[in-house]
Amino acid sequence: MNQKLWNRSALPAAAGLLLLLSACEYKAPASPWEQARNADRVLPVITAVEPAEAGAASEITLIGDHFGETASLNTVYFDGTPAVIKSASVNRITVLRPNVIGDSVRISVVVDGAVGIARHAPYKMVPVVETFGFFANLDAFLACAADAEEKLTVAMGSTSFIRLNPDGTQDLGFSKTSATALWTDLAVGPDGMVYAARANNILYRLQDDTSVVQTVITLASRNDRVKSMDFSADGTIYGGGKNSDLIIIRSPTDAVKSGFYATWDIFCVRVYGNRVYVAAKFTGNGTVPVPAGVWRHAIQGDGTLAEGELVCDWAQGPAPDAVMAALALSENGVLYIGNNHPDVPVVTFDTATGSWNTLFYGIIPSPVDQMSWGPGRYLYAVVNRTKNMGNGGRLLRIDMGVLEAQ
Repeated sequence: MNQKLWNRSALPAAAGLLLLLSACEYKAPASPWEQARNADRVLPVITAVEPAEAGAASEITLIGDHFGETASLNTVYFDGTPAVIKSASVNRITVLRPNVIGDSVRISVVVDGAVGIARHAPYKMVPVVETFGFFANLDAFLACAADAEEKLTVAMGSTSFIRLNPDGTQDLGFSKTSATALWTDLAVGPDGMVYAARANNILYRLQDDTSVVQTVITLASRNDRVKSMDFSADGTIYGGGKNSDLIIIRSPTDAVKSGFYATWDIFCVRVYGNRVYVAAKFTGNGTVPVPAGVWRHAIQGDGTLAEGELVCDWAQGPAPDAVMAALALSENGVLYIGNNHPDVPVVTFDTATGSWNTLFYGIIPSPVDQMSWGPGRYLYAVVNRTKNMGNGGRLLRIDMGVLEAQ
């Protein structure tokens, strides 16, 4: 066959064969990684952070787009420290503030399936919980009370009382000692003096004219145990302890029982306005609808108390197995409950919405045994009292960002 003729006939055949082979080429399915890459061409992005800087906020919300629809699909880091995610949607992630401090913190969001990372910087995170005062860790902190000038009186395990100035330095002109110890609560009276309780039937006062702590009230029975107490505006003391009932003390010779807590362990008593708040647990026989919680009683014209109104059922909160120890109420109606839970030693209950929350998850050490709110935005807390009655423990100042209820 003529060579030129063969070439003219073979070339079309070869081209047809190549076309047939290419039409039959096998196409493997895209890998899961390739599918995710193609599906997530739009990368996650952070457009805003609330609050604008992390002051006293317990929660931080990231606003943006293309986040994972559920918390499990997202990981949030603050300078490399992972944060606990409370809730998530495609455009909002709310986290519990991690224990990170800095003026230029970088926030990162890693979304499952996305090849990019959402970032936001700089973000300012100021300290909200700090050790207060200057101590050598040689003595125990038992109780504290802040006065109208933000001076903090502290009961120490060595039978002494000290006073700290607002900057944490010690007021060297203040010196009080007592023959007893194991103090459980301090309260500032309308006369400006500090009163002390130690879970027995005697109340004490730190008078200005003497360095020795004075006995001011001795209740009739040894079973009249006052573990915690507080004052109403007219100077009436409301206090109680384990199986003591809630005792109303108008003067050293005028003390009556309210009749409400004879078979309860009263952990803390606080007065706000014309109401007495009581954190207590049932210790009697039988059952009650709510065995542990916080109640409030309206103060009537003669100083007696109306029936208790349940504020919150402890079993419904985030730390139902923990033991309550301390109470505080903010001006916006949020109740703070100190307890011995290892992760959430201060839980919150919003009296307006009925919602539970936590204060600074993983930042506050446990247990929080006693608290006192100053005239400003600082809440003072005694930590580890129940574990270290002889020495150690911590005294904290917590920036709440709001004022105490009045």
